[in-house]
Amino acid sequence: MIVFPFPVLGLFSHIFPLNLKVRFLKREIGEEKALAATAYMKNCQVVAMDETLALAAADTSLRESLAMADAIILATAHYHDCQVVTSDADLKGKPGVQFIPKK
Repeated sequence: MIVFPFPVLGLFSHIFPLNLKVRFLKREIGEEKALAATAYMKNCQVVAMDETLALAAADTSLRESLAMADAIILATAHYHDCQVVTSDADLKGKPGVQFIPKK
């Protein structure tokens, strides 16, 4: 079981298919935790990329010096008034990001 030390509302970008998330999670946290996380993700809202988010992501990429994939994640979270919780070092210290270091 995965225990999050903070309230979690699920919001995922449509650009990252579930199978890629599962593959990444299995590699990073092991199969059992990855399957639990996958079960959680199935109940989360998937946000489609539209023109508004694409333009916001482009602005975020330039302003924060981020790769476009990271900018899409950050812009989507900001647009939906959500916090990003990540262990991605490229997002560490960015506004609206809670960084959790890898163990």
